Amino acid sequence: MLSVVGAAKGRHIGRWLESLARHDVEVVLVDGGDVKGTEGFPLTRVEVEVDGLFPDAWMKNVGIRAASHDIVCCTNTDIAYSDGFFAEVEKRCELGVLVQAMRITAPQGSIVYPNAAIQRNGQPLKLLVDPDCDSVVLPVTAAGDCQALHKRDWDDLTGYNEAFRGWGGLDSELQCRALLGGLSVHVIGYSVVSHVHRWHPPNEADGEQEENAQIVRDTLMEMRLQPNRAWGQR
Repeated sequence: MLSVVGAAKGRHIGRWLESLARHDVEVVLVDGGDVKGTEGFPLTRVEVEVDGLFPDAWMKNVGIRAASHDIVCCTNTDIAYSDGFFAEVEKRCELGVLVQAMRITAPQGSIVYPNAAIQRNGQPLKLLVDPDCDSVVLPVTAAGDCQALHKRDWDDLTGYNEAFRGWGGLDSELQCRALLGGLSVHVIGYSVVSHVHRWHPPNEADGEQEENAQIVRDTLMEMRLQPNRAWGQR
């Protein structure tokens, strides 16, 4: 069994929790305030105070520290997961690697049949998204929104870089530091299992993308780890 960590503020996350309820995982929610849709779902809830832009990296670090299991998977709260997704994540994390997934982004207005068998590049693609759907789409793919490590490796890497503010870059920067630290990176392709990013309007934090991208470039340029032993402190 593993722990799944998500961070949210001012968002309805009922569909995220519905998707997670189909899997045997511990759910850790780091709640920055005004989060809706949690009623009736078993979860560990950690409430924090958030000022200004959404501190996704810091909040996920708080969740990693609160998780009960050795393997911790951090995901965003606008994601749905295919059957067998977390079993595959757990199996690979036990090898001592960073696991991340190729996400499928559902375009605006598109909905996908639950468990619909879709052919992509000649390979079957099984999705588990919304039960109230009425059409099948072939969305685009990209890496992101989901990374998992054994807790000892989260600690060695000191979690996510808490200099990030708002959306974007923290997963790429973690991958850079994992490789610098000697870890292998396993990418779960969409021909094995999938997680689906639901379309939503751009968020208020998009203006920080350039600043966040510079953090990633700085990590690559310095080619060394800068541990932060105070990571994930409340």
